Amino acid sequence: MRYGIVAALLFVVATVTPAHAATYYQATLTSIGNDLYRDEWSRAVIRTTLCVEYVFYEDAVLAWEGRRLLGNKLIFKSGATCEVIGVSGSTLP
Repeated sequence: MRYGIVAALLFVVATVTPAHAATYYQATLTSIGNDLYRDEWSRAVIRTTLCVEYVFYEDAVLAWEGRRLLGNKLIFKSGATCEVIGVSGSTLP
């Protein structure tokens, strides 16, 4: 009985844990429009959705899981997070 419970818990953990781990990139961002941010070092433009953070040369982190995956997000110094829907002008996978 105990082994059945352990096996069931392992199955749940394996199915809930995401297969793709995010890669984290440090960025220095400036707001350039509604839901648009530019990384001042790579010059990449990051498009978000419903993001109201207005920044000027502010450090942030881009959590990137892949171009066609959900879960990409910007994490600002303030602690606010915004969903990223695209990055252009970069070599992200």
